[in-house]
Amino acid sequence: MRTHHSRSISLAVLVAAFVAAFGFWQYRFYRTPLAVQPEASLESRFISGGPGPGDIPAIDAPSFESVLSADQYLDNNGLGLVVSLGGRPRFYPFQILVWHFVVNDTFGSQPIVITYDPLTQSGMAFSRVVNGQATLFSVSGKLLDSNLLMTDALTGSLWSQVRAQAVAGDKTGTSLEKFPALVTRWELFKQQVPDGLILARDSHLTRDYTWNPYRDYQSSHALWFPVVHKDERLEAKQMVYGLKIDDGAQAVTPDTIKQQRAVSFMIGTTPVIILWDDVLETARAFRCDLTDGLIVEIARRDDAVVDAGTSSVWNAQGQAVSGPLRGTQLKPMVLDAMYWFAWASAHPETKISPL
Repeated sequence: MRTHHSRSISLAVLVAAFVAAFGFWQYRFYRTPLAVQPEASLESRFISGGPGPGDIPAIDAPSFESVLSADQYLDNNGLGLVVSLGGRPRFYPFQILVWHFVVNDTFGSQPIVITYDPLTQSGMAFSRVVNGQATLFSVSGKLLDSNLLMTDALTGSLWSQVRAQAVAGDKTGTSLEKFPALVTRWELFKQQVPDGLILARDSHLTRDYTWNPYRDYQSSHALWFPVVHKDERLEAKQMVYGLKIDDGAQAVTPDTIKQQRAVSFMIGTTPVIILWDDVLETARAFRCDLTDGLIVEIARRDDAVVDAGTSSVWNAQGQAVSGPLRGTQLKPMVLDAMYWFAWASAHPETKISPL
């Protein structure tokens, strides 16, 4: 009886060990990107994302509608990209972009391209001027490190969205000019910008703009495509805000910014601060060096964000609203929001604040 009982216990221990080992393997597998050989050439890592060129049509002649009209079908909790560039703010819903990825638009005389990649949860705005000429961008159907590769009509080069750079073709190594853009929820945008313009659905296509074909992917830990760089400091699909300056890069999690309200650090010789916007529930980045050479050291003090030198109070838009520096405006910087695996793959040298 004892022998039988001992065997039962041993079998139970073995089963428990197997289950634990399998669970740990599954955790490791899903929390980090699949890897390909890092020494492989960039072009050898291009893979098909499934749909071919033209299967995901870019919007080349965007139209816009009012908040009242868009509110008839947009999800209150749905995210979108907000771009201003000196004009009326425009809201580009991910709910629409998930079917197109690329919107070729114009702000005044500035040709821009709005991009969104549901695989990396990254929305970005670029100039669409190549070789001094405005061109149209489209979806190539290829991926690099599980991220969208675009192609331009002028040179046919392939451009990585997250890297903001051409990775194949005549323009290889050339970077696109990036513009500041905010990611926020539709409910917050419509409340704060009731006269804003909203990207309208493409009436020439049959698409269910109320359905997200990437819903299961975005709610799981798994990645669908391989990436070259593993970085286990954060979970693969942890959202981060990232800043890139020359050879330096820094990432901050939304929770860190929400809790601290103001996160400051140096990227190379550039003093930077990221401020949390409670109204739009998003983050904004600014340079902390002023035109007169003064560097302001801004931090949270009680419920306010103040600088150490003058105790001036700063708002989330990077402007001093009281104190000796009242009226001073910090220079905005481009702050990217995306999954950690995408940021770390494009910028393996990145640091994480406050680590």
